[in-house]
Amino acid sequence: MEKAAASFFSGIPLDFSPYLACPNCGSLFDLSELQVRENKIYSGKLRCQCGYSALIEDGILMAAPESDYYQSEEFQVMHYQQIQDEGADFVFFEYMNDISAEATSMIYKSYLWIDGVLAPYSFRNKVIFVPDLSSHFLYKHIKRPYFKDAFIIVSGFSKETIVSIKSHIDRIAPDAKIIYIANTIYALPIQKNLIDLWIDTISSYNFSFFHKESLYKKIDPYIKEGAKAAGLTKYYERGSKSLANIGKRYPNVMEEQSLLSAFKRLVESLGWKFRKESLTGEVFDPGPYYEYHAQGDKHCYYSFFAEKVQEGQKDGVPD
Repeated sequence: MEKAAASFFSGIPLDFSPYLACPNCGSLFDLSELQVRENKIYSGKLRCQCGYSALIEDGILMAAPESDYYQSEEFQVMHYQQIQDEGADFVFFEYMNDISAEATSMIYKSYLWIDGVLAPYSFRNKVIFVPDLSSHFLYKHIKRPYFKDAFIIVSGFSKETIVSIKSHIDRIAPDAKIIYIANTIYALPIQKNLIDLWIDTISSYNFSFFHKESLYKKIDPYIKEGAKAAGLTKYYERGSKSLANIGKRYPNVMEEQSLLSAFKRLVESLGWKFRKESLTGEVFDPGPYYEYHAQGDKHCYYSFFAEKVQEGQKDGVPD
């Protein structure tokens, strides 16, 4: 049952504060002017000896913005299909109305597969990374045992994005240990080699429309050896008209970003091994949200579970 927003207090879990660190030099922060209630930090200042600084406002960690581009009208319209303002709902919770029933079915079919893969695991007192679009999976599965007592990091490009995500999740899981980080997806003010699980439900795919470099490369310093990744990505067949449309519409798109072979090759190059895979399905009409989609092309869905292989191992087998 959902709780009224005013009936509980939400903020950065106090017991996560030792893991906060400068994304530039890795040093621990000097924390000051903290306001703490119910073991959660509602406001405060974070300063590093190298000059980096961040704030905690309204229970959200406001990191230094990665780029002014993320606040530009061009990015806001291309990424959110609107200019964000106070009170605007987060894109994933809105655009479900703008995709077809077929595409919605594929997303939930993938979610079911991912849930089944994660079901045997416990991440108690471990760190789970859930960037922007992946928060929809979190919203749907926050009550599942693998999220219980885990530290969950939710990051997004803007405070408006994070406020929207937070408002949805706080109502159904007010006691969850969530660290909300705004203004960045990947330059996280946390220690390196910290993340045990990455939920990647379309987040890296969406990121690739706006960046030449993969989110997997950007986030790699934060991933532990032996970490797991479970997610969903989408792709087109080589030669599809939709691929050309993407290149025209998104000037900063990553090379070969909608080819499955390229996605797998890149992920494996960073030390991940795919343990389980599912070609979830395909749709011919994903809906008007996907303006780049060409009639007749197949929009394909691929679900996966991968592990970051430890040094001295190949495919999980010691040398």
